[in-house]
Amino acid sequence: MSGDTPNSETLDTFPKLLAENVRVRGDKPASREKDFGIWLSWTWNQVADEIRALACGLAALGIKAG
Repeated sequence: MSGDTPNSETLDTFPKLLAENVRVRGDKPASREKDFGIWLSWTWNQVADEIRALACGLAALGIKAG
């Protein structure tokens, strides 16, 4: 097994798993959905940007971890 490939113990949280998928798959589709007959796609980078914006918004409201 390659030293560059993480195992399940190193990807033990959602943020770690997300970061690894962004690193490996960045501009590849993470999610696709059909909206009024048109396929829409979100890349891993776009998903990470949205999650980061949500986290920053929650922090700005004073919501803390836990």
